[in-house]
Amino acid sequence: MNSSLNYVTEATSYVNQVSSFAERVPQLVEQAATDIDAKASLTQALEEMKNQITSFNGLEAPAFAQDIHQQLTDYNTAFTQEINGLLEQVNSGIADITAIQDSPLFQTVRNITDTLGQIQALAP
Repeated sequence: MNSSLNYVTEATSYVNQVSSFAERVPQLVEQAATDIDAKASLTQALEEMKNQITSFNGLEAPAFAQDIHQQLTDYNTAFTQEINGLLEQVNSGIADITAIQDSPLFQTVRNITDTLGQIQALAP
């Protein structure tokens, strides 16, 4: 029971972190276009999110949560690739806020955050 509750808590926390990340990134991208410190903050936020993805993917999901965990790790594979693409844009100085907002990154974020109800339904 504890591992079940821990997983639901961890997964809920992760989805909330993804949501918070998605709220912060557009502003950071906009600021990074003209501010070197904001560019560093954006890069740090992207790297931290990649670390959170890796940590979440490494969680051991209880049997009843295997399907949702697999779904999230699949989304996370795409999410990591999209973050890497954004990092490349930022490092080459061509990050465009409109292109980023229309990028698959935010659709993947929506996919991840849409799982929150499924995760919470797993709680014993």
